[in-house]
Amino acid sequence: MVRRTSTPPNDIFSNVTALNECDEEYTELVTKYQGNVLSYPYDWNRTTHVITENYDSFAAQEGLRRKLHVVKPSWIVDSIKHGNIQNYRYYSCNPRHLFQGVVATACELDPYHSYVIDEALEALGGHYSPSLIQFMTHVFTKDGFGPKCQRVKTRAAEQIKLIHPQWLFDCLRLGVRLDDGPYLFPNPSFSTLPVPNVEPISSHVLEHKQLYISKDLSLSSNAHISLSSFLNRMGCEIKDTVYDCDTFIGFRRETTEYRAAVKSNCVIGTLSWVFSMFSSDAWINPTQNALHYPLPATKFLKGYSISLTNYTGEARVQLEKLIVASGAAYSKNLKPNSSLLIAASACGQKYQASRVWGIPSVSHHWLYSSFQLESAQGYDIYQVSTTNQCQDAIEPCSVKTPEPGLQSSGVQTDDVLVEWHASNPSMDRLTSDKPNMYPSPEQEIEHTTISQELRHSNEYHSVHTVTSTKEKIQSSETIPETEQNEINIGQNINSDNDMRPLPTSVNEPLKKPELSTKTRKSAIMNSVEVVLPQRTDEPLRVIADSKSDEENTPYLHKRKAAESAKEILANVVMPDVLAFEKEKRSRHSVQQHSSTTQLRKKYRVMFTGSSPRTPSNELKLVDIQVTENPAKCTHLVTDKIVRTEKFLCSLPYAPFVVTSAWVVQSILRHSVQDEKPYFLKDELKEKEYGFSLQDSLERARTYGPILFKNFDVYVSPKAVPAGNFSAIRQIAHCNGAASCSLLSSYTKRFSSRVKQGFVLLISTAGEANIWEPFLTSILFEDANECYLRDYDWLISCVLKQKLDLDDKVSPTFLKASESSNNLTKSALQKS
Repeated sequence: MVRRTSTPPNDIFSNVTALNECDEEYTELVTKYQGNVLSYPYDWNRTTHVITENYDSFAAQEGLRRKLHVVKPSWIVDSIKHGNIQNYRYYSCNPRHLFQGVVATACELDPYHSYVIDEALEALGGHYSPSLIQFMTHVFTKDGFGPKCQRVKTRAAEQIKLIHPQWLFDCLRLGVRLDDGPYLFPNPSFSTLPVPNVEPISSHVLEHKQLYISKDLSLSSNAHISLSSFLNRMGCEIKDTVYDCDTFIGFRRETTEYRAAVKSNCVIGTLSWVFSMFSSDAWINPTQNALHYPLPATKFLKGYSISLTNYTGEARVQLEKLIVASGAAYSKNLKPNSSLLIAASACGQKYQASRVWGIPSVSHHWLYSSFQLESAQGYDIYQVSTTNQCQDAIEPCSVKTPEPGLQSSGVQTDDVLVEWHASNPSMDRLTSDKPNMYPSPEQEIEHTTISQELRHSNEYHSVHTVTSTKEKIQSSETIPETEQNEINIGQNINSDNDMRPLPTSVNEPLKKPELSTKTRKSAIMNSVEVVLPQRTDEPLRVIADSKSDEENTPYLHKRKAAESAKEILANVVMPDVLAFEKEKRSRHSVQQHSSTTQLRKKYRVMFTGSSPRTPSNELKLVDIQVTENPAKCTHLVTDKIVRTEKFLCSLPYAPFVVTSAWVVQSILRHSVQDEKPYFLKDELKEKEYGFSLQDSLERARTYGPILFKNFDVYVSPKAVPAGNFSAIRQIAHCNGAASCSLLSSYTKRFSSRVKQGFVLLISTAGEANIWEPFLTSILFEDANECYLRDYDWLISCVLKQKLDLDDKVSPTFLKASESSNNLTKSALQKS
């Protein structure tokens, strides 16, 4: 972000050569502050900016084609007002930028919803940050609680809005920017979809395309509906299976659906690709930008800590996302233990410090090559440019797509697992366990998403002051980040009497001095004075006195021997002794920590049904965490037995099922209460569903989540309530199913799978075109361990935690088949 100043510099527009389509007053302002304004006929080779209000004008479109900055005239006024060049994205005249001016973060949202918000804002005129920063305008939250929300409430003067994410999804669904008033906390009210009073924006970029949204995006049913409407407005038709589509939208490679899309020669892209095409209203090849193509499954840069310097604007955002997507840790600050510095040019404090500390520095092409080859490349051929310039725009990184039918070797794929967020009895949505299995919203405060899986940002960035030449700087060993010129080497500076020569090559790193970990060397680099600490671990040096060599010869021999002994002591013996002592202390610390951890019991609760949800900050006071991961859930809080997704997914992990009174009493008494008096007792529902809750929990404790182990579950479209297949899929997975798929028709592929055995088909009597061929296979081909059942049987088995396989076929289907006379009587009797 930029710093406001009262008096703008006289040369603020010295690098601006503009083409002005607006009033003459803006021409005068640009020239007043040392800028240039072209007159007709325009010299496009000199033009850097186009000032216009009309996005469809020839000048604006030509400027976009030439990748110039096309901005509104208000950009000139605000740049002068604030004293420096403002961010171009907030002054675009593109009417498709629905979220122009929105600078937002998310509080306690799941990472995949944060990812959708991130990509939508970045492509459609806004900006997303994983943490609170200056000039923040919105915080997306579902309940108005959480640490970020609390910090916003204490800073009322900044006028940051707490808003429900449904606002963004409704804007996408309707194709207009809606008034955010009804979506604001503390009293959001958006029960019905608003009617826009302007014409919605549409596009024909995806016209006649058959598009499929991958399950690994883990969208809730509501988010899926909103995005489907948004995509329909771009001209495409949404398909239910990957086998019926020609365009595939996914998040990661190496999923089953991704491989199927590759084999079918589908066009493959991401939500970022879709939003970018909507913004430009033009077709974009997704393989020309790595962020427009599903991310690699391998974390090939895991263990790296990478910083950036001399990149600004869109270039910095793109590189930050690529770094995190590669598995590396992105750090805004350069530290002595950093692995690598990616620099746009060989200037600035970060670059100089990287040479002092012996940290390799490379251009962004190293990251591009590593991303394309999915492995860390050598540094030698990626030297940093010697120009003294920053880059705010770079060519995107292209990707190499696999050939149809092939997949990368050595990559193990997992089926999609779930994260639960429904707070009502309806089975609502799923979330992938990639990249992090069931990330908890409470751990998301500064979480890494591809929204920190995709970017990091320091909270409320400070603006650093310029350090003058030869100024001694006293601070920690860190190089802070600024968006313009990197300044302030954060290095301890104490002495200037021990210097090493500078390397002759621009990219040649200096060798690290052989010092103890508590003492580091520095050097004077260009205009920065770096002062060294005194070396306390050097062997003592002896200075000869003024006597003749002949008189001192025997004495010098003794001193040489003593010096040699001291060198051996300092350089050989003592490092081993110190290392041993350090390891000894470390082991003691680890043992002490592990014993403390074992004593401290972890309580992770999950709320379901109509039970009131207690704010997470109150639960933390008694060491209780709220989780959305059933595998980690220790206590399921509900006031009655319900057949919700959360209840059915957590049951196989045998948590304590308690009423909300347990939570209330734990908070009131400031300690976690014994669960036994608060066990859920709901005899009415147990009788209705025909099971005993305690018996089911006992079976789950004994056997674990293996109810459907080895089975592939297939569900016909009408077998489950509309929009609830994702919930059924997650219930099957959490109960041990190998896979769960939607079966729209009886295909050859499914027929060959049936011959392998261990298949559960969940269907209805009205879908005879699907289950009758399956029933024939069971009766005449003796398919091993194949069963035809209905939805109620599936839910009943999950509630009982007991698999009822006495009959291969449910009586409902036998009656329907007998009445249709499609099977012989002897075959039915056999069944």
